[in-house]
Amino acid sequence: MPADQPHLAPFRAATAYRQGIQRSELLGKEYRRVIHGVYVPASAADRPGVRAAAALVPHPADAYASHFTAARLWGLPVPADPSEDVSVTHANHRRRRRQVRVHIAPAEAAVRVVDGLRVSAPTQVFTELAALIPLVDSVALGDCAVRRQLCTLEELAAAAAKANRAARRAVGYVRLGVDSP
Repeated sequence: MPADQPHLAPFRAATAYRQGIQRSELLGKEYRRVIHGVYVPASAADRPGVRAAAALVPHPADAYASHFTAARLWGLPVPADPSEDVSVTHANHRRRRRQVRVHIAPAEAAVRVVDGLRVSAPTQVFTELAALIPLVDSVALGDCAVRRQLCTLEELAAAAAKANRAARRAVGYVRLGVDSP
């Protein structure tokens, strides 16, 4: 959550109970469930940052929003996906939640901070999604990231060179000055 809106930050149901909020209140009009076991005040906007922050709540501090979730936070075009993605660096750090996919990421994964949340860097998002989405969508994502100056074509190519075959193939079609969607 952005630092200027801590009162709208997602919280666990257990935290609410410890603070004296009754289950009936939590399930009433004042609060809204974002993902299983994680709530926000009803006044919190339903936007990608709120859902991403909620998905991160049960995980350790070094966890970060990745894959489709990170793409949405960066404003990159991706196919619709109802789940949230979180990456952790160790299998023991996984916390299972409905609507959240948890990935194991290498410790050297490129991570940045967006609106107070740890998020895969645009180059990392490109390589994470290249093997999961069609080639045309990967190219559109890369075109948009480069056009919006979230990364350079050279940075994208360097990340793809160390990643999967799908990323190496897609980066060959990414062009400067093009915003595919």
